[in-house]
Amino acid sequence: MTTPSPESARDRAPDYVLGLLGAEEARAFEAELARSPELASLVTELRDVGVGLAASHAVAPPADLKRRVMARLHQAPPMKPSAPDIQPAVRRRWVVPGLVTALAAAVVAAVALDRQKAALEQELDRGRALLATVEQQLARREATLNTLLEAEQDLTLVHLAPSGPQAPGIQLYWNRRINQAVLHAFRLPPAPSGRTYQLWLIRDGTPIPSRTFNSDPDGHALVGGFELPSGARFEAAAVTVEPASGSATPTLPILLVGPVPGA
Repeated sequence: MTTPSPESARDRAPDYVLGLLGAEEARAFEAELARSPELASLVTELRDVGVGLAASHAVAPPADLKRRVMARLHQAPPMKPSAPDIQPAVRRRWVVPGLVTALAAAVVAAVALDRQKAALEQELDRGRALLATVEQQLARREATLNTLLEAEQDLTLVHLAPSGPQAPGIQLYWNRRINQAVLHAFRLPPAPSGRTYQLWLIRDGTPIPSRTFNSDPDGHALVGGFELPSGARFEAAAVTVEPASGSATPTLPILLVGPVPGA
């Protein structure tokens, strides 16, 4: 025989008071009734209510009432027990962890998106910087070509070189029409740290300071579209190594020198 739990025993108390329990169910209920003062008190209250109702109506129930009630109970289809309502505190315990998990997932996704956005922005900035560098290089090359092509018959080429076939060399293209020049160096090692190369233009034996520059690690340098000192008359050009900011007078020795054709 199965002993009913206190909850099920309280649920069956009205049926017990009304005499609607079967024999086995009644014995199990009475066993629980003997062990539970609370259940006994509930049964007493239900009986008192029933007595009060009967006295107030003063109507005797039909003799076959119990039989008809039992017959109706046996004929009625069994009712599916409804799911017990979840207490608000329990619902909160279920809902809050789920909500926290969803919020945490949303935060993680947002952080990941922010990182991806930052990485894409950095990549975009690098692309823009590279594009700006290429545009500057193209602009310099265009200026160099314009300096050379616009000169036409007014273009003078000055070769600056020391002795030796593998020695460094410089080609100075002078556009006399607009008094601008393009300098191309080759096999010229980069200047020492804190130093720079400087171009000098010789007029009547006097060196006139001009553009400073340096070469790439591969020994090449291309300086385009720079303006020469006014006067448009030079006998020679020379290059020396000077402090990084340049000099007003050349520092000896002179590394490369070359005459200006037609001077």
